[in-house]
Amino acid sequence: MSTSTMPGRVEDIELLFMLKDEEKKSYI
Repeated sequence: MSTSTMPGRVEDIELLFMLKDEEKKSYI
């Protein structure tokens, strides 16, 4: 059960980082 939830959280974190990167690019 815990192992299945971990990957989902990792994907969410990756998506958050992607959004942050996009925001930085837009500011530049």
